[in-house]
Amino acid sequence: MNFKKTAIQHCLEILKREDIKCELQTICSPLIQLIFNIVNPYIYITLFLVFLIFVIIFINLMLLLYLFQKKVHQECLSVGNGGVSGGEVNGSYFFMPRFPLA
Repeated sequence: MNFKKTAIQHCLEILKREDIKCELQTICSPLIQLIFNIVNPYIYITLFLVFLIFVIIFINLMLLLYLFQKKVHQECLSVGNGGVSGGEVNGSYFFMPRFPLA
């Protein structure tokens, strides 16, 4: 047990030296660069797809709001009671305010 602690302490002391840090960085730098070059296109593809999904969701939201406004506006015009539509739905009476068209 004591040998294990001293071996770990000795390795940590070696790794703290500035020349060892520089050599490790020199050795690992090409490997990290290679991994980054391999993964780089997939990162761009993923970012593009996330942006595309955001745009699609935003367009769907705008279409949903437009269709909801159009439907509420048509219901309000057909009822003709001052901009408030109402009716029986599932046994409960509700009122829906009229939304102005943009």
